[in-house]
Amino acid sequence: MAEGTRRWREVRGQRALSESEVERYRRLMDTQQRLADGAASLGVDEQQIAAALLAADPDLTDGDTAEQRQLTALVSFLAALGATVELRALLPEGTLVVSGAGDLLRVEPSEASAGEQRPAPPGQ
Repeated sequence: MAEGTRRWREVRGQRALSESEVERYRRLMDTQQRLADGAASLGVDEQQIAAALLAADPDLTDGDTAEQRQLTALVSFLAALGATVELRALLPEGTLVVSGAGDLLRVEPSEASAGEQRPAPPGQ
């Protein structure tokens, strides 16, 4: 485990969470660890990764959905590493690429022939 990450028991003990919230938070921590491992494989310094993990600690307030907290935490982690984040929205008509700041960067019309279909997004 990278320096600066917290143990699961510590996280779980901070707040009474529903089992679905626990599962979402566990997935967030797993995702952050995979990103940290990936950054380390690129040669990013362990201290920088640890600082990014701390900067990305999601705020467990009641106002945001779990998905909003997860996305905010991941973008914060990547930004703390100096990354530029892009979001790709795959539509049947083409792809929209958006920056982490919400700016539309480019539109890529679909090149799929009439018989081809894009893969369905996860969970659908």
